[in-house]
Amino acid sequence: MSSSFQSPTADNEIDPTSLSSLSLVDPQHQEHDQELLPDAIWRYILTFFHPRDLCCMALLNHDFYNWANDDALWKEHCLARWQGKQSIGRMLRRHQEHNNRNNNDHRTLTWKQWFGWAEYDKTRPIISQDEMCDYAWKLIYNGAESRMGLRKFLPNGTYHSPYAGLCEWALMDNRLCFMGLQLPVTRNLETWGWIIGPGTATVYHSVLEDANNGQAPIQELVESISNGNRA
Repeated sequence: MSSSFQSPTADNEIDPTSLSSLSLVDPQHQEHDQELLPDAIWRYILTFFHPRDLCCMALLNHDFYNWANDDALWKEHCLARWQGKQSIGRMLRRHQEHNNRNNNDHRTLTWKQWFGWAEYDKTRPIISQDEMCDYAWKLIYNGAESRMGLRKFLPNGTYHSPYAGLCEWALMDNRLCFMGLQLPVTRNLETWGWIIGPGTATVYHSVLEDANNGQAPIQELVESISNGNRA
């Protein structure tokens, strides 16, 4: 089933008007046309739909509402959409940690809700101090990548520079303040990570440190949430 999914990108976004052939169906014949195909075929057809179009399909009638909101369907869309996205692992880990602190009292969210929440979170413009410390950072100085390795901002407010030694850092008004610099922090809409200092000579890109670029932990956390929702 998962092989049929494609993550929505600029190249394969589907305009809602692509459903015009469905919207032009005479409502009085809609149920008759639906009955021409078995339910299983309709479910299979829906696996090829863009998430936005699934939301449109859910408005047609009760059957399409149930099929288009199927949790397994949206789980597959989550896994496809989240490939290579940096913020997902942290989002799911925070959910798991919350449940662990509350004796596994899982807040049951559907995978459609998870999908929507992640889409909302990717546009969040303010980085937290915890996030600064969670990521490693790749330095691009004057357009060239540093050969001194990834950098880390530590929770105690210190940063070790290979050139300047131990420095202090702080976040103020979504700017990184350290070494006499005040660098703005913005989202990386491609990776759902962060960029420090865009448009300046000193630019940092957030990086996931694990060898699988965060995908194996995400897969495991997705399954742990699935198991928790069934508990």
